[in-house]
Amino acid sequence: MINSRKLLRIFMNVLTGLKQVIHIHLKIERDLYDKKAVFTMFPVFCLMLLTGTGVKAEETITLTTYYPAPYGEYDSLSVGSDYTASTTDGTLTVEGRIGIGTASPNAKLEIVPDTAIVPGMFYEAIRLSHGTGTAINFPDLNMLLGSCSVGPIGLYWYDTSTATVLMLLNRTTLIRNGNMQVTGTLTKTAGSFLIDHPLDPENKILRHSFVESPDMKNIYDGTITLDKNGEAVVILPDYFEALNKDFRYQLTAMGAPAPSLHIKDGVKNNSFTIAGGRPNQQISWQITGTRCDRYAVKNPIIVEEVKGEGNDYKKGEFLYNEKSS
Repeated sequence: MINSRKLLRIFMNVLTGLKQVIHIHLKIERDLYDKKAVFTMFPVFCLMLLTGTGVKAEETITLTTYYPAPYGEYDSLSVGSDYTASTTDGTLTVEGRIGIGTASPNAKLEIVPDTAIVPGMFYEAIRLSHGTGTAINFPDLNMLLGSCSVGPIGLYWYDTSTATVLMLLNRTTLIRNGNMQVTGTLTKTAGSFLIDHPLDPENKILRHSFVESPDMKNIYDGTITLDKNGEAVVILPDYFEALNKDFRYQLTAMGAPAPSLHIKDGVKNNSFTIAGGRPNQQISWQITGTRCDRYAVKNPIIVEEVKGEGNDYKKGEFLYNEKSS
C-alpha cells in the first residue's frame, strides 16, 4: 500500500536507477470536496478532475519509472525476503546480506573487486582515504587496525584499552611490542637483540648478533668445583638426552693449570664426569648438543640449496640487492 506522500516521492525521484513497471491501485470513498480526501489522495483528485468522475473514485495507474532513485527520502526498502533496509536519523540499518560485485553474498558483507591496482596480483576491494589516522575498529577486542596520525607511516595494530601500539608494519620493518611466537622455521638474513645501552640508556642503544650454526645447536655451560680427588659430576637438565645428540665438550681450568683435565665419563643419565684437575679447583665447562626432537628430525636445516630446485628462489635473482637495500 503506497500513500499519496510516497507516491509523490516516486514522481519527484524519477531520475536514475533500475527501470521497472509499477502498478498502483488507488481508491477514494470520501466526498469529492472533503478537504482531507483532497489532500491525502491528491493524485486521484487530479484524475477525477480530468475524467469527470463522481463522488466516489477508483483508479489503477501504471507507471514506467526508474525506481528506486538515488535521491529522496525512504522510510524502508525491501527486496524479496533476504534484504530489508531502514533509515532512522541518518543511520542505515540493514537486515540480511549485502553483496558488492556479487549477486550471491555468503556473508553479511561480501565484496568482489574488479579494479586491479597491481595487474595480476592485487585487486582493490576497500579504500580508506583519509590520509593518516584512518582505522578499522574491533570494539569487542579493544583493537584498532589502520594508519596513525603521529609516528612513522605504516599499518598499526593498536590496543585501545592500554593505549599501546602492539605492532607496526611499514615498507622495511615489522615492530612488535610484546611476545611473538612462530610455529615453524624462522628464516632471516641476520639477527640481533636491540636494547637501551646499559651504561647510557637515555642516549644510546646496544646490539648483539645471534650466534649462528649450520646445525640446530643447543648450548649449556657453567662452573663447578672439583672434589679432593680432582673430580666432579655435572648434572644436566632431565630432558637433555631426549632433546640432544652428538655432544661436544669444553673444559677450562681456573686459577692454575690442569694439564690432565679431561672428561672421565661422557653424558649418561643426563650427567657427565670431569677428572684430572687439582683438588677443590674451579672448572668452567661447556657442552653442546644437536637437537633430535621430532620437529627437528622432520624439519632439518638444509645448509646449501640450488635456487629454483624445491624452493621459491629464482636463479639470477638476489635475496639481498645492494642497489635497493
